[in-house]
Amino acid sequence: MLAPLARALTSRVPAVVARRGASKATRAFSRTSAEAMNRANKIDPVNPRLHVWVCDIQEKFSSAVTGFDHVAHNTSTMLRAIGAMGGGCGTTRVIMTEQVPEKLGPTAASVRDAARADAGVRSHCVSKTAFSMYDVGKKFIERDSPVEAPARHVVVGLEAHVCVVQTVLDLLANEPNCVVYVCVDAVSSIRLEDRAVALRRMEQAGAILTCTESVVFEMMGDANHPQFRAVSKILRDGATNKPTDCAPLPSI
Repeated sequence: MLAPLARALTSRVPAVVARRGASKATRAFSRTSAEAMNRANKIDPVNPRLHVWVCDIQEKFSSAVTGFDHVAHNTSTMLRAIGAMGGGCGTTRVIMTEQVPEKLGPTAASVRDAARADAGVRSHCVSKTAFSMYDVGKKFIERDSPVEAPARHVVVGLEAHVCVVQTVLDLLANEPNCVVYVCVDAVSSIRLEDRAVALRRMEQAGAILTCTESVVFEMMGDANHPQFRAVSKILRDGATNKPTDCAPLPSI
């Protein structure tokens, strides 16, 4: 009786050990994959190759969109900070759209002026009738960089559940290997519930939710950056002078 039992137990030991080894290997692989993914999703300060999509932040929407002043303020602060860095060490473009401007008017002056002030950034402003920015903006996307530096796209603007979400989905669908960031402190809608649903949908589709200041510091990368003091001052001023006549936007 004991001999068959011993043989059965002995035969199972290698299989159990193998399963445990496989489990450990799987966990190690998962950690490695997560670390690689985290690295891939950072903005590379050496070669940012960044495209900032500024979607329809037009004065006409100021009285209707919740937190419009915060969207305009945070966007303009980010653009000024990126400009102070000279656009980073890579190629940075600002692609700004206006939805039917002959009816809805121009981009908010603070945002427009901040984009113009970016000496180291290539800025483009185009009108559109389509909700997504992609079709009118894709011609400005820099595609001649090496494969190891995939494009990063930062999206801000209005409205989160219409033009912003469609732009994000089009970028994810049409730009291979790209990473899309959505700045939650610089996107909004008339109704906050629409904004909340749009943020969730964009994240589930593969976009990364972040904030404008995080984008700036990832681009800068190091406190030894030659423009660190200038950029820090812009961010401090932006934090000090935030709009006070409306509540800040919810984080998520």
